[in-house]
Amino acid sequence: QKPREALAELERAVALNPSHPAAWFEHGTIAQEEYLRIRGTVFRNVSLSRPNEMGYRTTREPSFWITRASGDKDSVAQWRDVAARDFERVAATGATPERAIYGRAMVLSFEEKYAEALAELDRAVALNPYFVPAIRAEGEIREWTSNDAAKGLPWRQRLHELQPRN
Repeated sequence: QKPREALAELERAVALNPSHPAAWFEHGTIAQEEYLRIRGTVFRNVSLSRPNEMGYRTTREPSFWITRASGDKDSVAQWRDVAARDFERVAATGATPERAIYGRAMVLSFEEKYAEALAELDRAVALNPYFVPAIRAEGEIREWTSNDAAKGLPWRQRLHELQPRN
């Protein structure tokens, strides 16, 4: 219920100011969340335990557990299209283009068009090398598509540089 209320408030905001990039971005982000909820979300856990003084169990290779929770497919295209439209509107305002590009990249990744999503994320990071969501997403997509946690390490390292406590 809360996402629907937030969407209604954001729709009122863009009715007052159709060129408000933050409102369009937030609306698109909520639409993406609805898209994922209905489409089904892929869950992945990685075990990269290493031996140390704390006694963690040794694993030689990363262990992946992958599951997909399915949902009602009737509304999937509708929410995807709303999110894509909203991110295009962010881009049309000319403000925060990295957010619009990031949004498009996430829609592409949800459609499993990973190479296109990575190209968009590269563009977002080129525009703003401090844009944490794009850096995080790029690392996760590279790990996911390769089934190798090491493939995301350069992006994880960059995240650590930007946010050492996370």
